[in-house]
Amino acid sequence: MDRNTKKLKMSELFLELFSEEIPVSLQKNIRENLVLEIKKVFEDKSIKFKKYFSLSTPNRLVVVFQNLDKEVKIKSEEIKGPSTSSPTEALEGFLKSQKITKKPHSPSPTLSYSHSHRHSH
Repeated sequence: MDRNTKKLKMSELFLELFSEEIPVSLQKNIRENLVLEIKKVFEDKSIKFKKYFSLSTPNRLVVVFQNLDKEVKIKSEEIKGPSTSSPTEALEGFLKSQKITKKPHSPSPTLSYSHSHRHSH
C-alpha cells in the first residue's frame, strides 16, 4: 500500500442484552430471530456487512455484525400525490395508500406528515 492510500476501517455492531434466565430451549430461537430482524433492517436500509453471528448464555444474548459500511447512502423517493388544495377525502386516501400518517395540527401553516414503514410478519 503506498503512502497516499488510506485503509478504511470498518464498523462493528456489538449488541449485548442481559435478562432473567432464558431457558436453553428458547435461546437458539431468540438469537436467530434477533439476528434475522437486525439483518432485515440493515438490508432494507442498504447497510452492508460481511459477517454476523450470535451467542447466548442463560442470562445474556450477544449479536455481532462485523465489517459494516462506515457510510450509508440514504435513498430518497419522491411520490407525487394530489394537490394540498384537493378535497380532504382525496388527500386522506393518498396518505392511507402510502402508509403516511398525518401529524397533529401545528401552528405553522404548512402541512406536515410522517411516513412510517410497517412490516407484516
